[in-house]
Amino acid sequence: MDSAFTKLSQDEQRRLLDKLAKLKALSNCPTGNAHETATAAATMARIMLEYEIEMADLDLPSSQEDLTVLQAPLDDQDSYRGFALWQTTLMTVLAQVHHCIAYTSTNPELWTTGIRYRMTRHLIGTHQDIENVRRLFTFCIQEIERLSRNWEGARSQKHRNDFKFGAARGVCDQVKRERDRIVQEQKERAQNLPSRALQRFDRKEQASRDFAAAMGMGSRSSSASRGVYADAYGAGYEAGSQLNLDRSSPRRALAGPFRE
Repeated sequence: MDSAFTKLSQDEQRRLLDKLAKLKALSNCPTGNAHETATAAATMARIMLEYEIEMADLDLPSSQEDLTVLQAPLDDQDSYRGFALWQTTLMTVLAQVHHCIAYTSTNPELWTTGIRYRMTRHLIGTHQDIENVRRLFTFCIQEIERLSRNWEGARSQKHRNDFKFGAARGVCDQVKRERDRIVQEQKERAQNLPSRALQRFDRKEQASRDFAAAMGMGSRSSSASRGVYADAYGAGYEAGSQLNLDRSSPRRALAGPFRE
């Protein structure tokens, strides 16, 4: 069964790949506008979330299907007081949908008053998946912070924090719904033809789990959620659920590839 990508004309395929190349160049531009580069990075990550399935149906050279797993920091942020729960929630879910494992390491350091503990966020996964998580995470953090500053219902800092927590949950549910929809489509396709995409998903996720096991990592339940202001959480959840993670919808991109 042909994929949506292979059904496009050669010109449309070329325009699609050119668009992705431009987004990648813009997202990696060190001198570009911060908002534009973050938006480009999130757009590319969002498109790849949709097209990973379709691209997996192509006969790619083995070098482009490298499943080598590594461990790398999520960002350059360190903390001695722990990271905000809403950020940890966002990090964990974005990692999951990109076949990665997210975790926080704690390392003791000598300090003038004794010992303090530095916490750092890490990802386990393939190089490309880690980059996708980083880009989307950075974009979502910036947008949630912006939305919380613009929210007029805040009565205290805790209200704003609960708004951010709700927004993070909204983004997470949006991304998980999209991934579940794509996987379900592939399962339906697999009834007639084995899906190399689903097989690749399984291989990538197993590779990440094996890497984590080799490091001696075990699973750990997440911390219990504290009480939140319902109005703040609800407003944040609605904002996060509607956050545009891409300038164009994936379905429109499939139907008419990135017409300017």
